[in-house]
Amino acid sequence: MGARFNAASNSLGVDASKRSVGVGTLPKITFSRDIPNKAAVERHLVVSAQIDTGVIKPVAGAWGWVSDRSAVFRPKDYWPGNATIRIVSDLDRVVLGKSGTSFLVGSKQLNKTYKFTTARKLIANVDGATKKMKVFIDGKKVHTFPVSLGKGDWETRNGTKVVSTSKEPHKIYRSESLGLTAPEDQYELAAPWNTRLTPTGEFIHAAPWAYGRLGRYNGSHGCTNMYEKDAEWVYKNTIPGDIVYFTNTGGNTVEPWNGPGGLWNIPWSKWVKKSALVSGTNTVETDSNAGTGSLESAQPASA
Repeated sequence: MGARFNAASNSLGVDASKRSVGVGTLPKITFSRDIPNKAAVERHLVVSAQIDTGVIKPVAGAWGWVSDRSAVFRPKDYWPGNATIRIVSDLDRVVLGKSGTSFLVGSKQLNKTYKFTTARKLIANVDGATKKMKVFIDGKKVHTFPVSLGKGDWETRNGTKVVSTSKEPHKIYRSESLGLTAPEDQYELAAPWNTRLTPTGEFIHAAPWAYGRLGRYNGSHGCTNMYEKDAEWVYKNTIPGDIVYFTNTGGNTVEPWNGPGGLWNIPWSKWVKKSALVSGTNTVETDSNAGTGSLESAQPASA
């Protein structure tokens, strides 16, 4: 039995084994067969981070089984920046449970070290109460940008969102994408510097038509509106895996299935129940959504 490793399983659009990523990436290991003894797997996977000073530290976190053969590791906090993350597997020759009348044993190829690297730690905090985005790099505040978020009935979602490669230098937002049919609700708006945050349509983008309300009040259909130079900075200076965290928006929390940041929004107390070591049983919560809903039924967002 073998396994496949994906250092950026949360749809970042990059191979994180070949380039540095932001601290919101989520690695996943997928085995070639269902695992009866999930606790045995977790005991033989050691996660550590070597920071830029050379010090190696264990990473506090938990494996969450999203299927009977796939587990995602989520740190309790985000990954450290400027670090080499190592996941050491010594699962070779480990008995992983019984399948029918036969025992499932790890193959030699499971004696392996998986690794990826994080870049600087960029976290942008967007506060719906102050209408400001504060950008921190390695703990130091480097920018404060005025923003305007979703208005009533179109509130921007709260919680963690993660940047991917899904960016567009120019994009046209149309009211028809939201199902708006009344003549007074019609719009077609061209916006530069669009950084996607969710597949439901939330972007960070320049909004020249909204400059009068930036930093003052909300008026979008869920997107984060910015001045052009500010949106350009976000577009050009964020990388896959970077964090954009929203609070006080008046909206719901990002659904676990809604984009690269989704799984970060499962409360920690629920996430650890996906671990066989924490739950004390091999029958763990293996649903990746931890809730109901889908992209088709979700509240869409737009300019």
